[in-house]
Amino acid sequence: MLFIHCIQHFSQELTQMSDKQLEEVIAEEYQQLCEMQADLPNIQVFDEISKPLGCGGITIEDLDFTPLVNMHRRHQTHQVALGVQTRLSKSTNAESTLKQGIIQRMCDVLKEQDDQAVGTRCEHSV
Repeated sequence: MLFIHCIQHFSQELTQMSDKQLEEVIAEEYQQLCEMQADLPNIQVFDEISKPLGCGGITIEDLDFTPLVNMHRRHQTHQVALGVQTRLSKSTNAESTLKQGIIQRMCDVLKEQDDQAVGTRCEHSV
């Protein structure tokens, strides 16, 4: 409501001004707009339509993720920086290899015998 009152008051003031005063107000407003425009950064506007990655001027080889990797390294926790992922070493023992082969084959046979995949809700219809 206050905004509308201010606009009404300003419009009344404009109607009461002489032509010379109006020209001065307009010139002052124009000057302020020019100063504000000069303070704005220059925006590059391209006439070309942008194209998806790989279909235009930029290819995947042009991308450089170094700044993102560096930022990730700066912000990672101490535990992550010092942590190491390791795999359990597979034993080359012939007996354990034989056991793994038997277990794998048994799983394969069980999968062949099962007509219904788990989690597909087909097992509920039986």
